[in-house]
Amino acid sequence: MSLPSFSIRRPVTTLMLYSGIVLFGIISASFLKQELFPPVIYPKLSVITNYANAAPQEIETLITKPVEEAVGSTPGLRGLTSVSKEGLSVVIAEFGWEQNMDFAGLAVREKIDLVKARLPRDASEPTVVKFNPFELPVMVLSVASDTRDPVKLKRFAKKWIKAELEKVNGVASATISGGADEEILVEVDQGRLKISSVGLHDVQKALSEANLNYPGGTIKESFYEYLVRTMGEFKTVDEINQVAVAKEEPEFANTAQKRQEPEGPSNELVVIKDLAKVTRQNKERSSFSRFNQKENLTISVQKQAQANTIQVVNEVLDKLEEIIEQAPEDIKIDVIDNQAIFIKDAINGVRDSAVQGGFLAFLILLIFLKNIRISFLVCIIIPITVLATFTVMYFRGISLNVISLGGIALGVGMLVDAAIVVIENVTRHQSLSDSKDIRRHAIRGSEEVIAPLIASTLTTVMVFLPMIFITGIAGQIFKELAMVVVITQLFSLVVSITLLPMLIVQFNPKKVETENPKSLIVKVLNVLCSPFDIIESVYKRILPAFIRFKVIGLLAVLVVFILSIYAMGSYDKIVMPRVDQGQFTVKLDLPVGTRVERTNAITTDFERYLRSLPDVDKISTIVGSEKATSNKDLVQSIGSHQARMIVALKPDRKISTQD
Repeated sequence: MSLPSFSIRRPVTTLMLYSGIVLFGIISASFLKQELFPPVIYPKLSVITNYANAAPQEIETLITKPVEEAVGSTPGLRGLTSVSKEGLSVVIAEFGWEQNMDFAGLAVREKIDLVKARLPRDASEPTVVKFNPFELPVMVLSVASDTRDPVKLKRFAKKWIKAELEKVNGVASATISGGADEEILVEVDQGRLKISSVGLHDVQKALSEANLNYPGGTIKESFYEYLVRTMGEFKTVDEINQVAVAKEEPEFANTAQKRQEPEGPSNELVVIKDLAKVTRQNKERSSFSRFNQKENLTISVQKQAQANTIQVVNEVLDKLEEIIEQAPEDIKIDVIDNQAIFIKDAINGVRDSAVQGGFLAFLILLIFLKNIRISFLVCIIIPITVLATFTVMYFRGISLNVISLGGIALGVGMLVDAAIVVIENVTRHQSLSDSKDIRRHAIRGSEEVIAPLIASTLTTVMVFLPMIFITGIAGQIFKELAMVVVITQLFSLVVSITLLPMLIVQFNPKKVETENPKSLIVKVLNVLCSPFDIIESVYKRILPAFIRFKVIGLLAVLVVFILSIYAMGSYDKIVMPRVDQGQFTVKLDLPVGTRVERTNAITTDFERYLRSLPDVDKISTIVGSEKATSNKDLVQSIGSHQARMIVALKPDRKISTQD
């Protein structure tokens, strides 16, 4: 029993089967991750080592070169690049696109373990992280206050905003830029230190050992057990002043008092206030942040690697509403950048294009077939195939992005090809036979075209199938497009030879003759089809000439082919098309070593110029960078000689972002 015969003889089974496919498709679509582009695994690993307060030359000599020598012998390595800047060494190892980056990471870590002993003692342990230059924050926030100074504002942001945002499911980090921090300065008097019996190292050791919390064991009672902690962390400046450095009478004590005391071991302690001056002050600023030329704090929210961008942003926005409700009135929180908006717009644009393509396909079928029922039966394949594709995408881990949706939009026009062939052959059998047995016509008409349909579908599949095995960044990006097109074509073939014959039998569409003047639909369709009739008549006149003058016809086709190749060479070749995102990023680079205050002054002048442009809406500026709290922050951080600005344009602008 053939597939068309099975579906026609068992309509309930066929209908239930496809109802299940539609249901699974709807459920799968709701669980698909929404991203702008497919995830791209770059064949690069970054080895990051932090060495605080070291100059770039020292970083290169003491850390970068030993790490390069160790990593350089890793199997499969294609190349090495490195960056040595103040306090940071980044060595980037590049592998082939066919390399398994998990195994490559293990191999690099083994090589790093061999060179750890040669690195400076105060340097951090080298860490290996995957490289992704396009991993941007999913959201950027501005926090400002008209009454709080930069220190108090940053303290509030760390405690109530950063800490709360990092609790959100899917958020990897929330990095604060701008503002000011407090620090405790211990200024040791060198004169007192020289005449005492302690050294500078003793002072440092005493402070580090006193500023700790220690476990104190447990206390057991009849029914309960309590953990005991010894709290030693400093809370006030006076606690630091009272830290004992040594148990010895200083030589600068009152000599008369010393003569009056009996001989023996001294009971007087040398404390910090005897040797140094302890003050609380603002830490020297390493970064500045502004929003529309007003000083603020910028918080960059980074999502976890496998998290859904849309879902993370929605949860962050919900958390922000709670924070804003509980925050004091002087705290103002604004969303500067929201990647979810651009992703939604891009996905909705491609989705709308696919829907419009499906509607146009229905309209074209209606014009040429001149039968609403037949056109509807043909076009019903489109949503069923798309929903079935969503199910496969879910189980294959393919996200809903502009590439996968582009594959669906690309395949929409081809989905109805097989259905048109089936339904035309069935109606042909109806018109050539006096029998009214629609079941027999549907089975015979469908079975006759199965082989040609399989051949036609496989030719389309063979065009896109090799794209799945392409290596490199193009292969990783367009693999999903090829997979989606292949899946849609195969599903459309199955639906055309199973569901469609069953629907033909159930609805029994009769072809409406165009000569029927009483049908209003036919009159309208004839008017719509008149331009195509003109094209058909022109084609009928040109075709005999092409057949008669074969050489001239072939030369004409060859000329058009050559001109198309020449025109293709004049186009710009880029990986992804440029999109008008409504914002752009400006990065300022001054000579290395420029103080952050100088960079800030120059950036302020440039901000003033940008604000004078008529289409500029908002400007968010970060000058310099804070101390990195993660490996990702280390890679993306900018120096004191650099500044980065996000410039948002007005929605009603007259020029594009590229202009």
